[in-house]
Amino acid sequence: MYMQQVKDVITTGRSGIAALSSHPVRPLVGTVGSTIVDAARALQRDETSGGDLRALTESLMRARDFALGEKIAHGMVVTFGTGAAQIHISNTEIKPILLSLREYGHKLSECIERYQQLLGMTPSKAGFRVFSLVLKKIIDDVQVNRELKTICNEALDIDLRLPQDPQWLRQVVVPINGVETRVTLSISPVPLFSRAILRTLHTDVPSKDTHNRYGYQVKIEPEIARESLALRDVKARARQAVAVIVQASPILVIAFAVSLVPSSDLLPQVSSSPRVQEGLGEAVKLLATVGAGLVSFATDRFIARRRLMPDT
Repeated sequence: MYMQQVKDVITTGRSGIAALSSHPVRPLVGTVGSTIVDAARALQRDETSGGDLRALTESLMRARDFALGEKIAHGMVVTFGTGAAQIHISNTEIKPILLSLREYGHKLSECIERYQQLLGMTPSKAGFRVFSLVLKKIIDDVQVNRELKTICNEALDIDLRLPQDPQWLRQVVVPINGVETRVTLSISPVPLFSRAILRTLHTDVPSKDTHNRYGYQVKIEPEIARESLALRDVKARARQAVAVIVQASPILVIAFAVSLVPSSDLLPQVSSSPRVQEGLGEAVKLLATVGAGLVSFATDRFIARRRLMPDT
């Protein structure tokens, strides 16, 4: 929620299934074309295969969500790169977010049920204000909304540079889509490294909030847990593993491809020293990998932003 920065990236998977056969008389193009048509018709008739394809598509979609983040509204996403399910809100206007809740209003409660806990951390008062408005938007209970508004206003009055009560914490149970949900709001110190990143890199945190020593900590979980803490942790680690593997795979592939490029013909033209040749070879491979990683990261961020906010 302006939660540090949207670090998430996307890797989309494509899978095609076709049973190709050859015929000694018919032309190759006709063979391939008719086979694809026959395979498509067979799959359409075969409900079992159709189910398998749907399951495969759903698996690919889940892998994409783990890598990029699961969209829960315009500019809002749940990411998994740190293990726990983390809420992020990109720097955008509040009106499109609130309007998108008409379509995505159920997604937040689905994520709470599926992951059993959502976490969020931001030093941004603007980000926290947006999240509080989203939360109040999906709660129909007037009395609970009043209580939540009072708590959020109290939180916004805290000086995050030097809070009078560093142990400030409030809890409220709210109904989200008919499910009793506990929302815990607190403040916690922002690590020095994170503060340095906020000050040096362009993130969604407004510049006036980058010097805050404390940030808002949000925890949302069902009032009645469906899973044990041990099982929840195992699932979180599995989601994190998928996210990291999918995110790192383009760079690993590029690094492997660079390692296969022969350099024995080029390096002797630069220097006759074996040590210099070896050093140059390693430097070229490192620079190529880093450059490819930066391009991949920038591309992934662009794709992720377009998916989160398609109208921008």
